[in-house]
Amino acid sequence: MISKTKREPVTRFRALLPAILSAMFLFVLAVPLAPGARAATTWQVSIVNYDFQPDSLEIMPGDTVVWTNDGTVTHDVTESGGAWTSGSLLPDETFTKTFDTIDVVNYYCSIHPTMTGTVSVGTEIPEFSSTFLVVLGMMGLLIGVVVIRKKH
Repeated sequence: MISKTKREPVTRFRALLPAILSAMFLFVLAVPLAPGARAATTWQVSIVNYDFQPDSLEIMPGDTVVWTNDGTVTHDVTESGGAWTSGSLLPDETFTKTFDTIDVVNYYCSIHPTMTGTVSVGTEIPEFSSTFLVVLGMMGLLIGVVVIRKKH
């Protein structure tokens, strides 16, 4: 009669260790990408020489944009659909707007309509990135378990 011995739990744990460490590593990577995990940022736009500088920003929800009239004439900042406006900004005056939702916002100076700009909110980091990393970590753990079971 041939007797079979069971593997010790420590040996099974060692075999699972790479998969567990991979899952933990990917989870740690995912945490900073989770919504609300980063501090809000304030962005500066200068209004000078009949131009918004920069004329395009990529920001995240919760970030704030401050437009400063660094020119010598009056300007304004008006959302293209009319949802908001700064009103007239004399030289050295500022207008501040916080963007809370994912969107692409086009704006212009209604006094000088050829002056245009864009704020892209939440489009630089795909929304699925943290979820993707967690799923990838779980898949690594599952593969580790399947490999262990096949060895037995």
